[in-house]
Amino acid sequence: MMDQNSEPFAGSTQASEPIRPSTLTALLGQKEAKVGAFFDDLTQLKLAWPGQSDLDAGLEVVKADPSLLGRVAEIARNASEIEHSRLSQPILDWCADALRASSADLAEWMRIAGSDPHGQLRQLAIKLQSAKEKPDKAAAEARLAIGMSVLMRKFALAPEDALRAVASSLEKGGDKLEAQKKSEERARLGKVLRRAGAGQLTNLAIVVRLLDEKVVDAHQKMRDAQTARQELYDKNLKLKGDLDVASAKIGDLAAERDQLRDDIAKLRAEIQGVKGDADHGEIELKARYRTLLLRRLRPYLSDAAEALQIEPPYPDVASERVKLALSEIAKEQEWLDRS
Repeated sequence: MMDQNSEPFAGSTQASEPIRPSTLTALLGQKEAKVGAFFDDLTQLKLAWPGQSDLDAGLEVVKADPSLLGRVAEIARNASEIEHSRLSQPILDWCADALRASSADLAEWMRIAGSDPHGQLRQLAIKLQSAKEKPDKAAAEARLAIGMSVLMRKFALAPEDALRAVASSLEKGGDKLEAQKKSEERARLGKVLRRAGAGQLTNLAIVVRLLDEKVVDAHQKMRDAQTARQELYDKNLKLKGDLDVASAKIGDLAAERDQLRDDIAKLRAEIQGVKGDADHGEIELKARYRTLLLRRLRPYLSDAAEALQIEPPYPDVASERVKLALSEIAKEQEWLDRS
C-alpha cells in the first residue's frame, strides 16, 4: 500500500520540477519551460550564452511555427531587462529578426539606417488595429510587444513616447466620430480598471502620474519659452531703439564731417589766395627795393664816395649826395609805415 501511495507522490514531485532548457532553441521547443527561469540561469552563468548556431536554429524554429511569436515576445521582454547591452543586444537582434521573418511586409523593419523608432512602433500598432481574426490579432500583439522591447532598449525610447507612438496609430474621424470614439475608449478604460488587479492598477497609476508630470513639465517649459520670448522681444526693442539713436548720431557726425570738409576746402582756398597775394607782393617789394638800391641810392652814394676820393675832395658834394640818399630812405620808411 505504501508503494501505491508513494507512486502518485513521486509522480507529483517529478511534475513539479521546473523544466530548465539549456539552449534558446530548446526553450522555444519546450513550451512548458519558464522564460524567466531560463534568463535567470543565463544571468547567473549556469548556462552558456546563446551562440550564433543556437540563434540561427531558434530562428528556423520560429519561422516554422508562427504561434511561437508570443514566446519570442516574452524572450524580448526578459532580454530588454538585462543590464548589460553586450549580453542583451544579440538576443534582442535575434528577436527583431524573428519579427521580420514573421511577415513579408515587415522584412525591412528597422533595417534602414536612420529609421525613426516612433514610426517603426507605429507601423506595428497599425497592423494590430487592422487585425480582425483571432490568430492574426494574437500575432500582431506579439509583434508589437517584440517591437516595444527592442525599440525601447535600442533607442532608450521613453515610455511615454512609446505610448504616444501607439496612440497615434488609432483611427481618427470627424468631430462626431471622434467624440463617440473617445466615449467608447473611456468606457473601455473603465472596464479595464474594474477588471484589473491591484498590481495592474498600480502600474496604470504610475503611467498616469508619469504623464501628468510630463504635462506639468511641458506647461512649465512653455511658460519658460514664453518668458524667454518676451525677454528677447524686449531686448530686440531696446536694441532697435539703440540702433535708431546710433543711426541718428551717425547722421549728425556725417553732417559735421561734410561741414568740416567744406571748411577745410575753403581754408585751403583762402590759404592759396593769401599765398598767391604774398608771392605777388614779395615780387613787387623786391622790384621796389631793387629800384631803390640800384637806381636811387647807389648813384648818390657813388657820387659821395668819388667826391671824397678825388684831390682835392669835395665834402660839400659828398654831404649833399648823402642827404639825398637819406631823403630817399625816409620816403621808403614813410611808405612802409602806410602799408
